Amino acid sequence: MVARTIEARILNDIGIKGVSIPDDVGAIDRLQAQLHDFVAGTVRGELAGRLSGVESLSDRAVVGAANGIYEAAFEMLAILGDDA
Repeated sequence: MVARTIEARILNDIGIKGVSIPDDVGAIDRLQAQLHDFVAGTVRGELAGRLSGVESLSDRAVVGAANGIYEAAFEMLAILGDDA
């Protein structure tokens, strides 16, 4: 759920922040798949060691982790979009 929330935030911000995306639908599908894999993998990596105590995580810790993942994923998407 965290990964999908971050992905939705990124997709929403694409138009607002003016990220270039390819015109080819196939390239867009590949870009979205790469984004999903990156975000899901990063969320797993960030939260894997904390899941046993997830109820003890503060909102601030979760939001901080999500914001960091969002920033890294958005930067990766901008680079991939420009290269496509």
